[in-house]
Amino acid sequence: EPAAATGVGTNEPGSRRNRGTPVAAVMNAMEPIPTSPGPANAILRFEDVSFSYGAGDRAPVISNATFAIEDGSFCLVVGATGAGKSTLLQMVNGLVPRFSGGTLHGEVLIDGRSTASVQPRDLAGMVGYCPQDAASAFVTDTVETELAWTMEQLGIDRDTMLRRVESIG
Repeated sequence: EPAAATGVGTNEPGSRRNRGTPVAAVMNAMEPIPTSPGPANAILRFEDVSFSYGAGDRAPVISNATFAIEDGSFCLVVGATGAGKSTLLQMVNGLVPRFSGGTLHGEVLIDGRSTASVQPRDLAGMVGYCPQDAASAFVTDTVETELAWTMEQLGIDRDTMLRRVESIG
């Protein structure tokens, strides 16, 4: 069985979020690195990151994760259901803990910017997240209105939205 990535995942019995085994492999781009200085071209960096859902007495879903992913690299996050893969990926664009609740310790950096101090919409040009059930992420019934809704969330003015939607039609 492959070794778990540094500090990623837990296996607390009975936990809804921690049903599986730890994240089993995260391609070679996610080898542990010192938190400083690290690779000069790291686009994503986790620095001693731990995260728990709910009250502080629950076991962490992510525990003491420290790694960097260099710009232009390809990476894969794999693991059993409930191992923490979605939580880890939603930390990258700041959805966790901002919309999930829970407690985050450590720092997640995108191109040197902390996700704790930047709104997810401000990271949208660099980071995207598609859930396993992609259909659950849609909020409208047509491509045009879905695109317009997304641009509204990013604060794009109406004329620009109309022009962009019409250009794809």
